[in-house]
Amino acid sequence: MSGALDAARRSAGRATQEGPVTFASPAVDLAQLLGHFGGWQAVGAVLTSYAAAAPLGEGDVATLAPEAVADLAA
Repeated sequence: MSGALDAARRSAGRATQEGPVTFASPAVDLAQLLGHFGGWQAVGAVLTSYAAAAPLGEGDVATLAPEAVADLAA
C-alpha cells in the first residue's frame, strides 16, 4: 500500500472517530430515493419514517423539492 493511501485511510478513520461526518442534507438522499423509485405518492410516509430515526430540520424539508428537481434535471 502506498504511503499516501495509508495516510488517507488514517485521516478518514480519525474523522469518523471524532463524530458524524455530514457532507450534504439528508434531503438530497431522500429526493433521489423518492425520484428514482417512484415514491412521490408516499412522500409523507417516507418523511415520517425517516424522521423517526433521524429528525429532519426545517431546512431539510424545505430543500426536498428543489433537490428533487435538480436530481431529475441532472
